Amino acid sequence: MAAEKLTLGRFAQIIIMLTLLVAAFTWRTLDYVEPDKLECNLTPKCTVNINDSSLIAYLEGETLIVSKPVGEWTMISQDPSLVVETDNERWKVHISAQQAFEFYFKTPNTDNPLKVSFRR
Repeated sequence: MAAEKLTLGRFAQIIIMLTLLVAAFTWRTLDYVEPDKLECNLTPKCTVNINDSSLIAYLEGETLIVSKPVGEWTMISQDPSLVVETDNERWKVHISAQQAFEFYFKTPNTDNPLKVSFRR
């Protein structure tokens, strides 16, 4: 196979495939949107607007309290030391001495969770 002559048909096939690959990579690069990342300074409380809903967060001692918006929202942490407790109206997280921490918020109708960074 490596010793075969390059025919005009094979050359055209290679050029067409290369053109398609370059077009696909160019389109994907131009179409790329940086994922949303929101920051929230907890002095004394902050409001984050996500998909026409508001999250209100504040500190109560060493506990972060975030109000739940209407709908089936979830709050997830990548840090195993941050355990999210849930009730009907809010999420509670004991944050101890951490100055900055991140959580992901997701609704059933969104593909990717939204990252929110909280700072004291």
